[in-house]
Amino acid sequence: GASQVVRLGPGFTNSDFSIYTTLQSTASATNFVLKDFTIKNSGVYNIDLGSADFFTLENIISTGANNSNFRIQGCQNFLVYNCAGNSSVGESGFAFGGNNTRLTQKFSFINCISETNNQSGFDVDANSNDMFYGSFVGCRASSNSIDGFNFRATSGSALDTTLVNCIANSNS
Repeated sequence: GASQVVRLGPGFTNSDFSIYTTLQSTASATNFVLKDFTIKNSGVYNIDLGSADFFTLENIISTGANNSNFRIQGCQNFLVYNCAGNSSVGESGFAFGGNNTRLTQKFSFINCISETNNQSGFDVDANSNDMFYGSFVGCRASSNSIDGFNFRATSGSALDTTLVNCIANSNS
């Protein structure tokens, strides 16, 4: 898979472009940084990461996705810092899902904002046999159509998630 990738830049808008990695049983991308850009209206998911490890997302603004602005599945050992997922048309600002192939675990979200999304601000969905270990520090979810922070787990799943100084305000 890809490794040691760095994407820096001011911004882009394109309905045919998004950033993604492929979901599989082993890491498809490792050791990369995406930072300092804005992505708008780029189709289903603006940023869709599956099976990526040891990465950092920093100072990214993602708006107007047809589904979720950020979707992270089966990823491990990552940091999301000072990112915003706003105004998704379909679902959440940040969506985290496990799958039957790979766990999502060992993550931190620091100072992230999720506002005015069609569903939840931060949506964590642990499917069967998934385990989530992570933290949210100083994150804010406001004016989303459902929940600010939505955590759910099915049978055989576990959520070991910490929220510190997070705020949920004016969500439906």
